[in-house]
Amino acid sequence: MCMMFIIGCFALFYDPYPAPSLLTISGFYTEKDGQYVNNATDENAEKLITAIDDIHRKVSAHENPLFKFIRPEAKSYHLPSIYLSGKTKKEIVGLSENKIKSPVIITAFSTQDALSEVHYAIKAEYMNANAHAAEIEIAWYNDLFKKIVNNSELHHDEKIEILAHILFIDINARSIKAGSQ
Repeated sequence: MCMMFIIGCFALFYDPYPAPSLLTISGFYTEKDGQYVNNATDENAEKLITAIDDIHRKVSAHENPLFKFIRPEAKSYHLPSIYLSGKTKKEIVGLSENKIKSPVIITAFSTQDALSEVHYAIKAEYMNANAHAAEIEIAWYNDLFKKIVNNSELHHDEKIEILAHILFIDINARSIKAGSQ
């Protein structure tokens, strides 16, 4: 009877679904033999998530204690290899945008040791565009990320750090809708 009560209480408070995140990193997919694989996804995504957390911690420590920055809850969700077989970059980006329900989605591609492309997307149903159409804003961010990735003077980790700063500022500058779909 006691065991049933404990199991009942556990089931009552157990939530099998993770908390929604503001930012999902789907990618850092690497091309090998004409196919994209996700072998570097977790390592690079973790670097980006850790950098965002470090920025939040540093900025929050120096601000007015009554003012709170939004901590961009970030997670990594890479597409399983079965989804990637025979897909182009554009198709992988489309799959990421369709499968992921976060307000901001980053899909990146890399070579063995460097970023080759970063694609940024926002879901208009969760985030407000800043005074213009979301398509214009997405194109602007993608152009900015292309300039960062193509900068030959920056090391891979420096590029990740710059991306983290931009994403932190971006999420904190927006008004986030309380959409709980």
